Amino acid sequence: MRTQQEIETEICRMLAKVAEGPAELIDPTKAFDSFGLDSLSKVGIVTELSRIVAFEIEPEEAVEYETPRELAAFVAQKLAKVG
Repeated sequence: MRTQQEIETEICRMLAKVAEGPAELIDPTKAFDSFGLDSLSKVGIVTELSRIVAFEIEPEEAVEYETPRELAAFVAQKLAKVG
């Protein structure tokens, strides 16, 4: 199982690809909107994250979370429930 920190790191890595910058510069407490993500890009990140954690994350659920940290916490909680 992945920890919340590991999930957050993966999300920041994916955001860095979209933002075309280093993952180390992605602040996980900043809103996804601040990285220039539209809803389609966020759905793409959620889809990739589902593949990485081997658990289906519904995009409709995930869009409620505004920051990488919030999304990572949500996914970690979901994984703990099914784990």
